[in-house]
Amino acid sequence: MDTQNYTHTENPDSNARKSDGQKPLLCGEAAKLAGFSKDALRLYEEEGLLHPERNDNGFRHYHETDLIRLIAIKMYRSNDLPLRETRALLSDLPAHQRRNMIDAQMQAEKLAVLRHEENIARLQIIKQFFQFPAPADFKRSAPEELYRLSDRCSSFSETIRDYFLCTEKMPWLSTCYLHAEYDVSQTNTAPVFYLAIKQHEAGLLCAHGLSIPVMEAIPVKAGLQIYLASDYPYLTGDQLADLLKKAQKEHALTKEAHAHYLHQYESASGNEKYLLEVLLPLSES
Repeated sequence: MDTQNYTHTENPDSNARKSDGQKPLLCGEAAKLAGFSKDALRLYEEEGLLHPERNDNGFRHYHETDLIRLIAIKMYRSNDLPLRETRALLSDLPAHQRRNMIDAQMQAEKLAVLRHEENIARLQIIKQFFQFPAPADFKRSAPEELYRLSDRCSSFSETIRDYFLCTEKMPWLSTCYLHAEYDVSQTNTAPVFYLAIKQHEAGLLCAHGLSIPVMEAIPVKAGLQIYLASDYPYLTGDQLADLLKKAQKEHALTKEAHAHYLHQYESASGNEKYLLEVLLPLSES
């Protein structure tokens, strides 16, 4: 490259601006060329990033040097550098301070990437909630551990409070279940409630460095799985009795059953409905 054909423009004063040989642009023209709004250019001027001249009528004139400065502003702003840091980088700072600012922004970007990856992992779990078939007959399910995340309690309302307390400290656990465990030998007895997450779902979160406060690993055997539309976010005694009656015609079950709702929705009649996932482990598994 023949560097003799290129000239370097020093920081010019107003006279140099006027002598650059190019007709200055008005605010709207400069904004359109640079891909900014006129309000953005005015903001950059207020923040000391730009110093356009004004003519006798008060109109801003943007010369070539202003446009070159807009190139630097666009580079920094398109990489999410805040206005304060952008202004500092355009000032006469020592090189090591500039590097420190860029290092800090790089670290912020890395943390943002981690947050986005965490969000993707959680969204993958949420997506599964809507991939299940409509309520139908039983199907076989593979064994999988269930991780209990809170104390066992007899009150669903208490488990709701546990959910909010847990997710306030660890928001990545917003996808955990308000789980119910039943004794199938006593269908008229209230279930035990607690927060839970499935093993493979916990694995997705742990793979992104997120901690899971496991209080107990509950081995759930292979069993019969069914999805059930319900007026309640858990199985009622009558619902459980009906499912057991149907399942026990052909299968031997263990003494426990598990259920949690995957999502809620509003029915055509305007009532709240819940899609429950129910698992009845098989004793022969």
